[in-house]
Amino acid sequence: MLRIRRSVGIACVEAVGRYLLLRKMPLAPPSIRVVASAWPTPHAPNAASLRFSSSNHRQGSSQVRLENEPLCRVAAVVDYGNPLQNLVLGTGVLARQCDGSAVGRQGGCLVLATAVSDRGSSGAGDDFLPLVVEYREKAHAFGRINRSVNRREGAQSDQEILASRVVDRVIRPLFPEGYIYDTQVVTTVESTDRQNDLTVLAVNTASAALTVSDIPWDGPVGCVRVGMTAKGKLLINPTEDQMQESRLNLLYAGNEKRTLMIEAGGDQVPEIEMVRALKFAHFHCGAIIQAQKQLAAQIGASKRVVSPTLPSPVMWSRAEEVGYQKAVALFSDMKLSKSDRSRAEGALHGEIRTALKLEVPDCHELAPAMCSDKILRRGLRDAALGSRLRCDGRKFTELRRISSAADVLPSVHGSSVFTRGETQVLCAVTLGSEDDAIKARYTDEDEVPGKKAFLHYDFPPYSVNETGKVFGSNRRMVGHGALAERAILPVLPSSDVFPYTIRVTSEVTASNGSSSMASACAASLALMDAGVPVKAAVAGVSIGLLSPPGNGAEEREVAVAAGEMIREGGEQEASTATADTGAPATAAGGGEEEEEEEEEEEEEEEERNNSDDRVVGKLPSKARLIVDILGTEDHYGDMDFKVAGTSAGITAMQLDIKLVGGVPLETLCEGIHLAARSRRQILAFMGKTIMEPRATLKASAPGMEVVKYSFEQHKDIFTLENRRLVEDEYNVRLSFPERGKVTVFGRDPKKVAEAHRHVQELVADIQEGEIYTATVVEVKDFGAVLEVLRGKEGLMHMSEISHHKAGKMPVEMLAVGQQVKVKCTTVDRTRGLIKLSRKALLDPKNPDDLKPDFNAAGLLLKVPVPPGTSFTHVDMRKARLRREAAEAEDKDKNGGGRGGAREGGRGPGAGRKSRWPTVEEDKKQGSLLVLDGESMTGRNSTAERRERVHRERRTRATTVRRVKPEEGDGVGTAGEARIAARRHSSGVVSLTSTPSAASSSSLSSSSAPRGRRKATFEKPLAVEKSEIVNEAAVPAQEKDPTA
Repeated sequence: MLRIRRSVGIACVEAVGRYLLLRKMPLAPPSIRVVASAWPTPHAPNAASLRFSSSNHRQGSSQVRLENEPLCRVAAVVDYGNPLQNLVLGTGVLARQCDGSAVGRQGGCLVLATAVSDRGSSGAGDDFLPLVVEYREKAHAFGRINRSVNRREGAQSDQEILASRVVDRVIRPLFPEGYIYDTQVVTTVESTDRQNDLTVLAVNTASAALTVSDIPWDGPVGCVRVGMTAKGKLLINPTEDQMQESRLNLLYAGNEKRTLMIEAGGDQVPEIEMVRALKFAHFHCGAIIQAQKQLAAQIGASKRVVSPTLPSPVMWSRAEEVGYQKAVALFSDMKLSKSDRSRAEGALHGEIRTALKLEVPDCHELAPAMCSDKILRRGLRDAALGSRLRCDGRKFTELRRISSAADVLPSVHGSSVFTRGETQVLCAVTLGSEDDAIKARYTDEDEVPGKKAFLHYDFPPYSVNETGKVFGSNRRMVGHGALAERAILPVLPSSDVFPYTIRVTSEVTASNGSSSMASACAASLALMDAGVPVKAAVAGVSIGLLSPPGNGAEEREVAVAAGEMIREGGEQEASTATADTGAPATAAGGGEEEEEEEEEEEEEEEERNNSDDRVVGKLPSKARLIVDILGTEDHYGDMDFKVAGTSAGITAMQLDIKLVGGVPLETLCEGIHLAARSRRQILAFMGKTIMEPRATLKASAPGMEVVKYSFEQHKDIFTLENRRLVEDEYNVRLSFPERGKVTVFGRDPKKVAEAHRHVQELVADIQEGEIYTATVVEVKDFGAVLEVLRGKEGLMHMSEISHHKAGKMPVEMLAVGQQVKVKCTTVDRTRGLIKLSRKALLDPKNPDDLKPDFNAAGLLLKVPVPPGTSFTHVDMRKARLRREAAEAEDKDKNGGGRGGAREGGRGPGAGRKSRWPTVEEDKKQGSLLVLDGESMTGRNSTAERRERVHRERRTRATTVRRVKPEEGDGVGTAGEARIAARRHSSGVVSLTSTPSAASSSSLSSSSAPRGRRKATFEKPLAVEKSEIVNEAAVPAQEKDPTA
């Protein structure tokens, strides 16, 4: 026993010690004791204290009005020592006509809760409390205008549905049995600071509204959220920023003695840490409960007197006489399937109700339904607790038969099917881009990143052999999907490791209990099949509770006895049945630990058998925990406690109860350890299907790459033209999920890789001293301009081309489109000057035979460009080269002359259609940018004409090789020479200076062939690049002797 000074709050530490000693487990490590001993007490500085205030301030009164609470006439404050986190619950100003209303404020968050209950009897049937809970978030609370058509708040979001379910599950078990009046609880978020928890505030405010109302309700309740730092420190009601770094997200609600609701998610939190967090949360609910009680006492709230709709003793006796033995026999028949058992239950329900209506004709219409439900509930428990076997023949801690398979759908990115008993789930994984992430409501994209991993749960009616709609979702689907999603999120990789958006779809094809936990198992298998690098496999199991039977009058006494629990010894063996063979499946690594636990449990069982509270021949008077519950056990049982996680710890947890008054915390702690053993067995079996994620994605999966860059360059790099060119050329999609980050997504991984390289070149900076493979874009007399990276050019002076240039000009060594390796020698970002050198990479002793490659420019592809798009000078040069390459190819395809098919002639190319559109067609369609001299603005100005004349004079020493008479239509005339000169001046091709160029350029128009008496320049003529060559490259026998 721990020897610790007793005080308020420290008693919890002693309870943990007694629990650990009872299980013969080692005590918690020192860090746990230190944190546990540091739990706040009413006398500690950081303990929550209560303050009460009233607007009816009188002289000498101890009550003080809160000046910053204009919406509360009477208020209670739970002080946590931080004004931004103090909880204020008040009433008396808003919604005065309601049966009960309250306002809750925490920091900048404010929630209004109202409770209304009819006084006339309801028409609801089958012992169902007609309770409706709504949670709504107003757009003005977030400072936003809704994006709907009429700008009003629309349908509930998933977050609102989940919060509504939380409030419903907390308050529903505390309504008295037989209360059948329509009741509605509405919580409305009126203001938020985006730091404090709105769900916690909504639960506490709804509890306060019911507490101060006259509606019969066994409250109040307290709700808190618990976080955990990386070092294991527990945080009460952490802010949103603190939750981003928390390993645990525990939402806990309870009354003074029992637990009512649990929603938890964690990063593989060990079981002992989860138990400590539950006790920590339960302790902090006490101050909130006391505040609500004092608030109700301040306003003098009293409850209305109603007559509950309960069957009379005569009806109970008749129902037991008619149906009890049949119910026990029904649930003792272990050969029945779910469908057969359901039909038998329906028939027995009808038989009991018919007999009661004949026996007591004037009874309430709901009384027979309540009797039949209680009789079947009692029959199930007596059959199970008496025979120690459940209705399907399993022991209390035995799992159902499991089978699973992966890669079952041929064309999807990842798939699996998981079957446990009569529950079956088909799961599929789809990978998408950053744009497929779910955007948060009422938030900007830069404030809250989109949700990149989510699970959608589908429960079609055929899964339970029923008819109904097969589209859309309801609250149950949203809740079950959120639980399975929370189970797998902690094991998913980060966006930096795996940038895809992940959508998991879980389709329940057959259901007989624990379909949400089966979805978690199937999702884990499908993710590994898809190649998603998950940290570990995830499995889940549902724990149920069977408390001793009792009728309506004994129900609350039975609930008190449910806190004490007996677990049957000798049933912890690995009892899972394997897939279709039926052989037992044992957990890997069970080993000596399980054997020791079994021996300990056998000793405990002997002690219990020898104790005085066990009477031979009578049903046991204690509750039993059961593993892997069926749908029938979920309906007639007291609890559905779902626990999911890995072999290392818990990732998700959820508690739904039907036991009046709640479930003892000690029972839940025992259920956590029982679920851990069962989970290890399931994981061992799942490992036989697939042990770890596949090394690569499937062939059907899309490709995705991420490029990071300096955001200051965003406007210069990712212009509309650049984005459009990349997306159209590679058939990909560029996304910008955050500042300085771009993702490339496409269906073809090869195209994505090419686009990734393209984008990397766009965002890369030229670094001094680095070596690049650059492309010549322009040849000058003093050197050449080279494109080092996409859109980034540098200058290579003629002295830096080679050690052995031997008086050669740059045009004799380089050609446009040619690729050469260069080294960046100078980067002057102030002047925008980049100097390159090829000579720095060469050895002066080795010869250098650099020659121009005139075919390189023809390799540039023709890319359609939308009309009206603005381009830089680099884009203009590329477009011109593409156009000239297209013209040259058209000439080849059409016979090399104007007499070909393109001109309607009868040349060798007549009748053949070019695979490239003609230049005129391109002009009409606007699909190819025309950037020749005639199409440029201001081309005919005086300055332009003067510059053109000077350029023609500088290029007089050119040689234009004549073609054979039968091949052409006057190539070599003055017009052709001028065209060649113009191309040389624009840097498309390189020409060699010769003295004979003057005579060629001075030819008169009379020397032209018939039909061409005058050379015109309205349209540029198509000239083969092979026709304009270096004189040194022309053989001696082909040179013109008269030149």
